[in-house]
Amino acid sequence: MGIGEAASGNGSKAWPRERVSVGIMKSRPVSVTIIAWLFVVVGAGDIVLGLSDIRRHQFHSDSLWPAGLGLVAIVCGLFLLRRSNWARWIAVAWLAFHVALSFDSRSKFIVHGVLLALLAYFLFRKRANAYFRPAELESP
Repeated sequence: MGIGEAASGNGSKAWPRERVSVGIMKSRPVSVTIIAWLFVVVGAGDIVLGLSDIRRHQFHSDSLWPAGLGLVAIVCGLFLLRRSNWARWIAVAWLAFHVALSFDSRSKFIVHGVLLALLAYFLFRKRANAYFRPAELESP
């Protein structure tokens, strides 16, 4: 019998702190997982499109915007998966920036606005708040 088994008392190899945390909110909500991977995929697509623009045309500073925004989206998605609270705020800011860029087209503005509302709902509802809450604030 190992240290983890003695501490948990049920024969599992979990440390006591891990056992308590698992019961509170250790599992990631499915909505957060889907959003995070969408950010990674969209970010990768933005980078590919941005770099292909640079390759097809002469280099100009506007070509870096899609690649830069894509990098932000990828970082954001990966850190959403890692339970980083700041990443959900960056995700909302990233999409709000897209809403602001969409003022020239009514349809783009509506689509980005609806996506922003859905993103905010799923990243800030009760279950997501519990997932992103720091471990030291969880009560045993």
